[in-house]
Amino acid sequence: MREFRDISGWLTVVVVVVSSAPRVLAVSKLYDNDGFSISRQYSTNDVYPNENVYSDLEPPKFSKAAALNMSQVTDLTELIMAYAKDKTICEYQSLRDLFMGQEASKKANMWWGRRCNGRRGKPVNQLPTTRTESTLIRYRRKSSDRAGPKRKRNSDMSPSDQKKLQALLKDKKVQCNPKKVVVELTNSDPHAVTLRPSCVYIKQCGGCCDSHHLECRPIQTKNKRFKVLAIDKRTTALAGPQAFRTVIVQEHKKCRCECKVRAEHCTGSQMYNGDACSCYCSPETRGNCPSGQVWDEKQCGCVCSDVSDCTTGRFFDHATCRCLRN
Repeated sequence: MREFRDISGWLTVVVVVVSSAPRVLAVSKLYDNDGFSISRQYSTNDVYPNENVYSDLEPPKFSKAAALNMSQVTDLTELIMAYAKDKTICEYQSLRDLFMGQEASKKANMWWGRRCNGRRGKPVNQLPTTRTESTLIRYRRKSSDRAGPKRKRNSDMSPSDQKKLQALLKDKKVQCNPKKVVVELTNSDPHAVTLRPSCVYIKQCGGCCDSHHLECRPIQTKNKRFKVLAIDKRTTALAGPQAFRTVIVQEHKKCRCECKVRAEHCTGSQMYNGDACSCYCSPETRGNCPSGQVWDEKQCGCVCSDVSDCTTGRFFDHATCRCLRN
């Protein structure tokens, strides 16, 4: 039960609260011609009933092509123009200076002016914030209890921060390409001999691919041969006629961001989606599982939800999910 009184104190209204959980309104997700969201799924808040709290209920689906396209963009303005979908970017003073500065291109000037209501840019129109007296009192109490200095709504970027960010975007050292690293040599007889040197400095693929679904993998390699010494572990002397050995190490010449999950990782019942970097079951194989069974994505079929150990003289039957007599 919650009780609200008006300012004059003459009228008392009793409200029964059925549920305190936020109500989710299903609104279709649409974008205007500039790529900005004009309708999003949002929840209403019972503390601030006139404010909308936006939330994306479904995570976006992964696309290998989209991730690779994003990795290829190394200019800060080009990156923002390609992937900005929300007008809250117009609140950043530093971004306005970046797009409208003397060093900015004419394309960047036009992009900012079209999306931020003019050359100077304007803050995003906010929803009305009319609140009841009791809500304002609670808000003031929360504000008075907060420790430390007040923080801005959006963290801005200084010109030096912009230069550092631009340098990071263009830094080829962090991108997927061959880099010299230490690689341990393969010892065919590790219990008997020690190789000297035991490691070499050689190029191997490494770097970021901007997605946890991707990894930097070699697409062109070359075998390099190294002459090393083999020392007998028992006598600490050269290992006789086999003291000089040749070890082959694969050097990476070219690299590319590829899926971590590949077609060879799928089971015989699964199909492979190269753009999504995932294995999946054919829709035709899906069906309602009987009681006591659940759907298994790896086997693309129904399996027993509880596989228990049977007593002596019995075995577990996966067809009936029960222990049967031998």
